[in-house]
Amino acid sequence: MSPSATSVGIVTPQRATFTEPLALQSGASLPGFDLVYETYGSLNAERSNAILICHALNASHHVAGIYEGESESEGWWDNMVGPGKPIDTGRFFVLGVNNLGSCFGSTGPASIDPATDKPWGSDFPIVTVEDWVDAQARLADRLGIERFAAVMGGSLGGMQALAWAIRYPQRIARALVIAAAPNLSAQNIAFNEVARAAIMTDPEFHAGKFYDHNVKPVRGLRVARMIGHITYISDEQMAERFGRQLRDGLNFSFAPEFEIESYLRYQGEKFAEYYDANT
Repeated sequence: MSPSATSVGIVTPQRATFTEPLALQSGASLPGFDLVYETYGSLNAERSNAILICHALNASHHVAGIYEGESESEGWWDNMVGPGKPIDTGRFFVLGVNNLGSCFGSTGPASIDPATDKPWGSDFPIVTVEDWVDAQARLADRLGIERFAAVMGGSLGGMQALAWAIRYPQRIARALVIAAAPNLSAQNIAFNEVARAAIMTDPEFHAGKFYDHNVKPVRGLRVARMIGHITYISDEQMAERFGRQLRDGLNFSFAPEFEIESYLRYQGEKFAEYYDANT
């Protein structure tokens, strides 16, 4: 797959290592950590044209462009970031960061705990949106960015943009908050608890130590993702997109017969292939 004229082209992830411990909202502390990131465009002489794009739950630092030799590797927001696109890399220096605790390269549960020389697993400290933002601020310091022209993101990424506006108001000119809220509703919390229970009660979860058993709790991950997707789409959107459409008539079986059932199963199976249940 060749990059188009409006693509940032072939990109390569970078890694920043921090040896100073990071104090977390929980009261715990994370020793030295790595952040994987990508950049697109050029930082101007004043270092005033930087935009930070924060990712949501299952995304990563790979916001735009493609990886050399990998087909179908477009970044998750490639339609938005690039020359002449809404986030024009001819004008802006764009930064995408993989958050702490993720499973796409930055320090997380699959990383080695220096105290045990084994993967952290479920012993990895709980990290919050505020912790992510504090780590991002350290990376900005490393890159010499005192103030972002904008911090933006959707869903969980939008929550990070809000946190930047609250924690570092002097360091951002604008916060673009898309499809996000400052906190979760009781219903959101309830759905999250059911999704978490689906993973933790999977026999292959092993209290988060499934790395030691060379297995993955894929059944729990599938159900958790299916639950998540129900919350991502409103009832009105779901009715408009799927309605009560059948895939191939009514066969009176437990196989997916409605289009919405097929959609949810597809999303669950795809997610379980690559996501780390401890993330």
